[in-house]
Amino acid sequence: GPYTRLMEDYLQLDSGANTSVTTATGLISGLVAGASYDLYFYGQGSDMIGTDASSSGENSLFTVNSVSKQTGWDGVDGGDMSLVEDIEYVNFTTVADQNGRISFTWSNVVAGVNVATDKVTSNTGTGSRFGAFNGLQIVGPVPEPSWAWMMALGGAVVLLRRQR
Repeated sequence: GPYTRLMEDYLQLDSGANTSVTTATGLISGLVAGASYDLYFYGQGSDMIGTDASSSGENSLFTVNSVSKQTGWDGVDGGDMSLVEDIEYVNFTTVADQNGRISFTWSNVVAGVNVATDKVTSNTGTGSRFGAFNGLQIVGPVPEPSWAWMMALGGAVVLLRRQR
């Protein structure tokens, strides 16, 4: 499929058991201070097949500015070869700090600890000892809504002047 290479290459956390949480931290730097960015975190590994409940699944929980979102199992062993938000990736819109940085955490998904109740996390229905980080896409800076309104207002004034 078109996303095979993205989803086959990844970093992996291993907590040792599907009941333990392991967390890694990351820092994105060199951004425009105070600017808004869309961040896309891809995290499902290459497949969801495991030999037993302790090794199945490679879902990830990503947290940016105290907001957490997780990837989930798409219901197909080996994956369905598509990219769907909240399954293969999650999206955050956030603002870089005064130093042009955004920090984040990444962890495996464990049932009863950090799993959203409406998600299946593996092909066995349990948590995962593994967390996958396939990629990160940064889009921005995204214009702030107030900036967009000012531009729209300015455009309307120009149009009204031309009509007069």
